[in-house]
Amino acid sequence: MANKPKINTLKCSCVKCWVETDHEILSVAENSAEERDGTSWGYIYKFIQCLGCKTASIREEFWFSEWDHGHMEITYYPPRTKRRRPDWLDQLEDRDPVLFSLLKEVYEAADYGHHRLMSMGIRSVMDHVMTYLVEDIGGFEKKLDALVEKKIISDKQRELYDTVIEGGSAAAHRGYKPPWALLENMLELMEFLINQSYISGPMLEAAKVHIPPRPSQKKN
Repeated sequence: MANKPKINTLKCSCVKCWVETDHEILSVAENSAEERDGTSWGYIYKFIQCLGCKTASIREEFWFSEWDHGHMEITYYPPRTKRRRPDWLDQLEDRDPVLFSLLKEVYEAADYGHHRLMSMGIRSVMDHVMTYLVEDIGGFEKKLDALVEKKIISDKQRELYDTVIEGGSAAAHRGYKPPWALLENMLELMEFLINQSYISGPMLEAAKVHIPPRPSQKKN
């Protein structure tokens, strides 16, 4: 019986499996050049396929002769997802197409490491959601005050959401680049308000009708 041909593999993060898996290298292409000053650089493109889920992608390896031996900048197409999308995201496509589109751009900015665009996108999402909840009554301060007045958020949450909005404003107007740790917290707060307003909140309100009331206590 003939031996199976050996396949070339590499271990890397899978865009679909969310963990490092073995990928088969299906094909390789290279492009390099040498400059007049003697330095050289090049790209290695590898068309790879996960041996688990069979999802295919491209791995781009960029090298430069002045870097430490073996060092490369590695980029994947499509990019590796930096933050998992919420399970309820697709439910928004019909309920609020504009919000759904905004969120897709926020998560895409996260995948590509565009911190400023991501924070500005979060700010736009917050404005959209707050307008949905309290209508277009003015700027962010008025909308936050209205959310507190309607008991949608607490005074403490108002402070946190004010920081989220200020982070986006600083990125838009003052060139601020928020660190990833801060952006993760901004995302979590944004997702909480959306889930509360569009998903879990309405679901729980509807569930009230079907929950049997407590039995009345008989008096002696």
